[in-house]
Amino acid sequence: MSDIGEVRFGGRAKWGAVATNLIIAALGTFLVVVAFVAVPADVHALRALGWYTVAATVLTVALAVALAATGRLPTVDRVDLDGEEARGVESWPWQWRYDLVIDLGLGAALLTVAGIGLVEGGSWLVPSVAVGLVGIWFLVRAILSASGRRRNEALWLTSSELVHDTVNGRERCGRASVTRVAAIDQYVVADIEGRTRHQPAPPPRPWRRRRRLDNPRTVVFDTTLTGHTPQQMADWLRTELELTDRQRLRR
Repeated sequence: MSDIGEVRFGGRAKWGAVATNLIIAALGTFLVVVAFVAVPADVHALRALGWYTVAATVLTVALAVALAATGRLPTVDRVDLDGEEARGVESWPWQWRYDLVIDLGLGAALLTVAGIGLVEGGSWLVPSVAVGLVGIWFLVRAILSASGRRRNEALWLTSSELVHDTVNGRERCGRASVTRVAAIDQYVVADIEGRTRHQPAPPPRPWRRRRRLDNPRTVVFDTTLTGHTPQQMADWLRTELELTDRQRLRR
């Protein structure tokens, strides 16, 4: 157990997530039945989407089972970060991996559908181009995630920096630049002097996600899929950074 305390993964947070994924899987099963029973076999575009839905449904059930079997979420630990020792926590990784595979599969499926439509031509031409563009968007997002331009939620402290990983990339600031830390809802919010910097560069704008409390002068860490409460993480961060100003950030 971490020296800052931890909470077990259970209750509404856990079983709500399990139920949500099972509902999505049930919807996927219905769509699979429609694609393979109600739709003629020669409608190849819908069959391609049907096969994607089969794979996505199986993965969603697997994610629900993994959530149900998980009793502890990740807690603060020591890691090697870019060749430097760091201490911190990364969100439960299987949700991130699931999202990556879903993006990759959906992108490939939509490009397949677009290709079929382009071959058919005629009235399928314009819709196929639109579907292809959406497929490219999902594929690029998967590539950005796999290459580290998008990252699983994590918060790290090195000897000199506070490092925050998000879907918008990796942002950094000096430890000495953090002035206040507060717990707000499921977030830990660190107020800093100056601005955070991204290294490597963040994903291009079409693939960035607008996040709550988005501000280059704050670091906002989502604790949802970690084994700590926001208050535990905020207290740990204040202690590690030796902050004397314990005022809460104004909402």
